[in-house]
Amino acid sequence: MDTKESLEIQKAKQENAMAWEKHRLEMKISYDNHQVDLEKKKIANDVARSKAKWVFWFALLTFLNAGFAIFNLISNIFK
Repeated sequence: MDTKESLEIQKAKQENAMAWEKHRLEMKISYDNHQVDLEKKKIANDVARSKAKWVFWFALLTFLNAGFAIFNLISNIFK
């Protein structure tokens, strides 16, 4: 009787250990997936920021160019 109970206890301990290992691996995979998602978002933000800088500088230079054109037009009128 003792050996049967001890075998059941041993089996329960093994099942518990396997369940904990499965849970640990699932949590590790979930954490790794979360880290990958964060890295993807960081890269997407960097790309968007870079594009925004190019748009800003293009708009600024276009605005300055238009300003110089208007200035030249006005100065030519008063020559």
